[in-house]
Amino acid sequence: MNAVLHRLIALCCAGAVLRAAASSVPITLANYTAMPVHATAVALDHRDLCMRLGVPEGTPVAIHPAAGGAALRVEPGREADRPVVRCLVSLSPRSRVDLLATAAAAWPDRAWIRTEGRPDGGQALLGNGIVRWALGPGGWEFGFDPAVPEGAVLIRGGTLDFWVDRENRGRILNGEPADYGLESFRAARLERAAAAVTPDGRPTVTIVRRMAGFASAMTVHETFELLPGQPLLVCRVRWQNDGDTPLWIAYVKSGDGIRGQWAAALLTRPLVQRKKSAELGDLDGSETRPAWVGEIFRNSMESPATGCGVGLSTLLPTPSAVGTGSMIWGMSGTGFQCNFIDPVQGQFPFLVPARGSLENGFVFLAAQTGASVFRQTLDLWRALQQGRLPRLPAPCAVFVGDAPVQAQTVATAPDFTALLAGNGAVRRAAIAFEPHQFIEGRLTFTGASATAPVEVTARRLSGPASAAGAGPVRLLRATAPGPHFIDFKSLATGDTLPELALEISLGDGAQLKEFGLAERLPVAPRSLSPLAGATCTSFATMFRWQGLPGIVDYEVQWAPTRDFASPHAQRVALGEPCPWYVPDDAQLPAPGAWFWRVRGLKPGVEGAWSEARTFTVTAERPRQPLRRPLTAAAPLFTVEATRVLNYADFRPDFPADLAPHLAIVAEGFENKGIPVDEFARGMKGLPEAFMLRSHWVGLADLEWLFQHVPNFVGIQGGEHLSSLYRDGRPKERLYHHRMIRLCAQYGMFYQEADGTYRDDKWQELMDQQGAFVREFGPWLVLSQKNNIIRRQFYSQSAALGLWLGGITHQHGAWEDGGFYWQNAGFNGLGRCDGERRGVLKTMPRIFWDLVIVMGAARGCGLYSLDGQTLMVGAKEADQGTALPSGLWDNTGRTTDTFRRFVAPLIRGIVQHGLIPTKEQVRGDVKLAVFNDHPRVDEKVWPHYAEYGPLFAGTYGFRKMGQIDGQLWEFFPNTGRYHFIPVLVQGDEPLGGGIRNLPVSQLQTTARVKEIFDAAYAPWYEGDAFVSRAGDAITVLNSRENEDVTESYSVPLGGGTLQSLAGKVGPHAYLVAKIEDNGRRLWLQANTEYAERDTELVITCVHRPEWKILPAAAAKQATWDEATRRLTLRLGHAQGAAEVTLK
Repeated sequence: MNAVLHRLIALCCAGAVLRAAASSVPITLANYTAMPVHATAVALDHRDLCMRLGVPEGTPVAIHPAAGGAALRVEPGREADRPVVRCLVSLSPRSRVDLLATAAAAWPDRAWIRTEGRPDGGQALLGNGIVRWALGPGGWEFGFDPAVPEGAVLIRGGTLDFWVDRENRGRILNGEPADYGLESFRAARLERAAAAVTPDGRPTVTIVRRMAGFASAMTVHETFELLPGQPLLVCRVRWQNDGDTPLWIAYVKSGDGIRGQWAAALLTRPLVQRKKSAELGDLDGSETRPAWVGEIFRNSMESPATGCGVGLSTLLPTPSAVGTGSMIWGMSGTGFQCNFIDPVQGQFPFLVPARGSLENGFVFLAAQTGASVFRQTLDLWRALQQGRLPRLPAPCAVFVGDAPVQAQTVATAPDFTALLAGNGAVRRAAIAFEPHQFIEGRLTFTGASATAPVEVTARRLSGPASAAGAGPVRLLRATAPGPHFIDFKSLATGDTLPELALEISLGDGAQLKEFGLAERLPVAPRSLSPLAGATCTSFATMFRWQGLPGIVDYEVQWAPTRDFASPHAQRVALGEPCPWYVPDDAQLPAPGAWFWRVRGLKPGVEGAWSEARTFTVTAERPRQPLRRPLTAAAPLFTVEATRVLNYADFRPDFPADLAPHLAIVAEGFENKGIPVDEFARGMKGLPEAFMLRSHWVGLADLEWLFQHVPNFVGIQGGEHLSSLYRDGRPKERLYHHRMIRLCAQYGMFYQEADGTYRDDKWQELMDQQGAFVREFGPWLVLSQKNNIIRRQFYSQSAALGLWLGGITHQHGAWEDGGFYWQNAGFNGLGRCDGERRGVLKTMPRIFWDLVIVMGAARGCGLYSLDGQTLMVGAKEADQGTALPSGLWDNTGRTTDTFRRFVAPLIRGIVQHGLIPTKEQVRGDVKLAVFNDHPRVDEKVWPHYAEYGPLFAGTYGFRKMGQIDGQLWEFFPNTGRYHFIPVLVQGDEPLGGGIRNLPVSQLQTTARVKEIFDAAYAPWYEGDAFVSRAGDAITVLNSRENEDVTESYSVPLGGGTLQSLAGKVGPHAYLVAKIEDNGRRLWLQANTEYAERDTELVITCVHRPEWKILPAAAAKQATWDEATRRLTLRLGHAQGAAEVTLK
């Protein structure tokens, strides 16, 4: 019975439709924005049109201007598993087009879907009526495909770029790839090229090139295709290796892939790059490391001036497992360079097996009219992860009949009454806007009254229902002419883009005069720094505030009166979560009371001012001695608290005896909108010292910390050595110089840790800002930062030379937990997969100790434990999923790694005085080196340049597989030459009989060995690294990650103790101290691998007494009277083992 009833109802409905069928269906397209729709395809429901026209489903459809004229370009298609009719159009700014759809006898020929030119001759064009791709002598270009395409280009000079290698060398950064024998794609010769339109309407060109030289068995297949009805360009690459030996797509410099330039006409600067959200952006772009930010295997760039943008995404799925390493995508105001990412291999180098192939690619998206490029790109990437393509709606409002079916994203549209759909008493619009925007509607009309009101309602076209349900929401009921205003912000929910159908109902006699949209900025930025009532030195005046979503332009004012009658005013363009401004010297306020405020700006929109905050400016103070000097007897060990933003309830469980030697490095509040006084609450109640990692923290906030936190001791930089002498971004040098001056006023030290690549930051610093470094050296601590794996020995030596020369207060050792291991390419013991391909979870837990031990050997006073693996989440730690090398969690609870490895070593260093003084370090130095800038063969020494022969002939370089040790060697292979100072300050005497040598005399390893062997006689036996300064002895395995056990035999001098010998396995150490005038020996040993024992032989004049802790570590302890040798075998089931012998 129910089935019969349903059938009757269906027949009745069908009859009603047929009776209502019309010969044409009205369609209205509207562009509310002041930007053109260059070319787009409006997708209309084909079934709906056929039903409205009363024709069988699938009947061809024609679309004409309602006022007459030639038919528009239409084509059938499918989107989201439904048949559609695509209507290809271009729309002028602020325009409306009225159309009529009618039944047709046949679909028109799709002449707009085309290929032109001869790709084998270097000229080709693909077009789909929406976007076009063209190949020419300068590479390919991509843009819109309107009837008149001039000026519609988005990308120029697009090209594929890469090198092929016959082996996996990891990353090749310094030196030229050709010098390594690599083959460039630029030298590949064209074999064939062809263009065609596929049966499903995709214009496609394929270009095949053959590599040269040893890679001639490889062909490279580039395919470019445009998709019907979509503003997308798909670029595919297939590397085909038909040879019998494997080949690699090399990792050269920042990586290769597809690169191109933005076309200035449509991508007018400044551009905004959006990575993480539609609200935040980087002006003119920045680098992106896909492995560092989840799901950033995509990117977008947009021009606010033109409303146009480009999105790009990896073509292949990119599971999180491939997000390792730190390969860089470059996005700037002029162009882009994006590396391929393989779903299995991750980043370069890519293996292309013998008789095999590898495929990859990118998809580019063209956007217009100010619609969010970020959102479209995110939709594109997510769809590609699922093996499909997204539906990208046309950037205009669409009405079929009287019904709105698609909204247009718009923020500002002054009076577009003429563009509203409908006529007479009911007018309609379909709009969408970003949820963070404040969009206001303005209406004026005549004739409204209590009996004939004007009403405005809205209903959602997509997304979650409004608070009142799925039906329309009344926004206005007016009984007077107006003007009237409508606030659309209440209709935004979460991060969903509201798409609204608006309906304006005019009562009898009412007439609409004006309807427009305008963006407002009613919310003021939140002032952050200086704090209200703060007191700061004049040069520490710096303003910082919490930014507004989607805003990159601000005005900041400061004045001596609350009414801002005569303010200093500054426009600031900065796309940061919490923007800032550093005044020029001429803008600095004079001592006295001041007020400041800030507001957001958009073209034609001035936002609300923030509260007027007071602050007091004082004159510069005298410089103070260090609050916490760093000495051999009082070193400091810093631990990074990167996940902690509230110290009020933070309770580290560090052992009480270590607290005086530990400093917590706080960071991260400046970009979270947290005022400094809230961030610092609880700091002064902890026994540990505090430091702050400062990258653009407000200078007034730093001064507040200096003033109010008594256990605050200094500022920590990191990879900002060049900021002391040049501007990487505007006013960077000025900021850092003022920060160091501020430290000196309050007796704080400033630690900067860095390394260097092909440039020479250490030498450039002294050449360009030597006077500044010398002036503020008593407050400077410079360290080598080991994640910058190139020139490690040189960076250590430069920091050492500045300290020994009395220029800086101290020097330091910095273990950037995980970054060194990953950048060196280590993936478990004995395995090196090439630069930046290392695996964090395989980092040995003891690696922290190894860096500390080597730093102690060269007299460092500051030891920094930092990086990816340092602090873990408490939840991860409880679940056992945290990285094994983590030292503590975000509640302050230390891990077994800290207790087993780090704590015993720090305790041993402090209690037994293992760090030599400057005089003791200097006493072992015979030679120092300064740079007289010789010509150097960087083909031989691509990483160390002029210092290559020096360190090769002394410390030594080994290969690990095919990876050159120049790249990643961190531990010297021998301690014969102690530590070699490099004098970036120039040929200045260190005293103590040390001889300075120009590096020009050290340009062959033979000459280096001749000079240094004559100055440094062998003083111990074996292949391990051994150092002795004063009575402190250090033993390390000289191999960073090879499963090789090394030996050593060290003379201990006269007296009871004669020699110390033994074996040291991989990732192990021994530290020792001769005490009580040679009558007592204390030592500590530890290893990553508990199953590997420490073997020692100690020769004494007579049988000594000994004690081993813990007692369970004593696996063997035997005295041989005949040889006067004590043989020890220490176990490490409980970690560090200590021996006291007297």
